[in-house]
Amino acid sequence: MTIEIHNTRGKVTANLLSYLKVEVLDLSNKYTGISRAEAFLKEDKSIDAVENKVYEIRLIIFSDDTMVHVRRKSFSLVAKEAIIELKKFLLQLVKKQHDISETILSSVKV
Repeated sequence: MTIEIHNTRGKVTANLLSYLKVEVLDLSNKYTGISRAEAFLKEDKSIDAVENKVYEIRLIIFSDDTMVHVRRKSFSLVAKEAIIELKKFLLQLVKKQHDISETILSSVKV
């Protein structure tokens, strides 16, 4: 799995980058279909200064893309919220795949 984290120079701490790396690796261990993760931590200066920290993470799962976009007042808040949203999404994806396989298996007559 490839992980790329892009951030604004000097604005994000090493602890936060380490946290993101560990969380994304944990996600890839739980959900084996993830082949690539791209994360972007940036400031959006075109909007209100209160919630101008943006975290976007894009996962490539089974050659499909999914993206989470979170905007808050600090990088630590956006990172934690984005990871929570990704976990929810991946859990729903696993449930959906599990429901499909049960439907297919239940229609087979023995």
